[in-house]
Amino acid sequence: MAVNEVRSLLERHGHIVQEIDGANDHGEDLHVTFVQEGQRTADSLAVQVKGGVSWRTRRGHRVPVGDHGDNWRDGSPPGALHGS
Repeated sequence: MAVNEVRSLLERHGHIVQEIDGANDHGEDLHVTFVQEGQRTADSLAVQVKGGVSWRTRRGHRVPVGDHGDNWRDGSPPGALHGS
């Protein structure tokens, strides 16, 4: 349900959202390509969505990084532009 909510929010704002199949899940749930004035931009990102009360603490929401940190930092969404 949380993934659907995030996807719907981004799509309502005109962005391109691709859901990642759970069988290929390495910590990402969605790939997002941003759209500005009806045109795709070079900006994209991968999103991991967490929902439910298990991520709440007294000080806010917390998501453990675990072994995903290097992958998130060093990875790039499909079709991302790479500098030379």
